[in-house]
Amino acid sequence: FARFPAVIAAARGRADVLIVVFHGGTELAAQPNDIQKAFGRAAVDAGADLVIGHHPHVVQPVEVYRGKPIFYSLGNFLFVSPNPATRDTVVARAVLTKAGVERIDFVPLDTNWGRPIPASIEKTEVLRAALDGFGALSAEPKRFAAHRSSISVSAHATLQMMPSRLPSAGFGAVAVADGRATKHNARPEPTAIRYQTS
Repeated sequence: FARFPAVIAAARGRADVLIVVFHGGTELAAQPNDIQKAFGRAAVDAGADLVIGHHPHVVQPVEVYRGKPIFYSLGNFLFVSPNPATRDTVVARAVLTKAGVERIDFVPLDTNWGRPIPASIEKTEVLRAALDGFGALSAEPKRFAAHRSSISVSAHATLQMMPSRLPSAGFGAVAVADGRATKHNARPEPTAIRYQTS
């Protein structure tokens, strides 16, 4: 835990926008635990523009810390669980500029046992309330929106996953510069994956 700020700070120096991903938290907990909060805030302090957490399998509140959004957990997406509490999920679509995260649209979904579909109007309101548990969405309605919508990806990006020298700590950093994204993953084995979206 003590070494990750240096990794994030190094990635920050090579990026226009830095997205840090963290795997941790208490499964099925409606609120982030102290470790999630400490990690998210320390990542922002080290230079992250956006922190995305995952592992609890349920939607947890969004926090804005020092002007930077922290998603502690957006739920499941293509994860099938016998627990109905894990069916609710949210896709976050972030609009990025050289200045950072300009806007985030949340698309509430029902995982539908591995076949995601748009959430009902009622479930959309429940998920919006869960995301707004710390008041981030209400405080900045022009920056955050939750709505029923189809998902479309229009940006072109190249993602390169690169190993770091850290032990498997369950976090990664995505550096975005000049339309390219580089993910610094805390896995000990080398990995290289490239993809394009259109």
